[in-house]
Amino acid sequence: MKIQVILEPSDEGGFTAIVPSLPGCISEGMTGDELKEFIDRKLIAQLKNLDVSSGNKRVLIIREIFDGTNNYMKNGTIIRQVINQLNQIDFNKTEDRHVFGDIYETILRDLQSAGNYGEFYTPPCLNRVYYRND
Repeated sequence: MKIQVILEPSDEGGFTAIVPSLPGCISEGMTGDELKEFIDRKLIAQLKNLDVSSGNKRVLIIREIFDGTNNYMKNGTIIRQVINQLNQIDFNKTEDRHVFGDIYETILRDLQSAGNYGEFYTPPCLNRVYYRND
């Protein structure tokens, strides 16, 4: 699945990113409370309600992943830092996908060693996406 992202110069400098297929999905380098509110109130809601009538399997998988998903990150500044790190990964390169897999495995190990203080549940449909090799 390809998602078109349009970058437009912003009046304040920098760029505004618009995703036409996700109405209301506009990013201007938000951070802090603004970013957290965007994720909680717009982005996740849009992804939970993607139109699956086309039969596109990837759209269906994305919708399944976000159905019942909530954002548990409570600090928009930290969310921005995570996004910035993820933006450095080129998911079209095998090496970068392996790095992402290593990060994922590290998170799971760290949460496992957190005892009763850390919980992590991977939705089954995310497992299908993660292990699928296209």
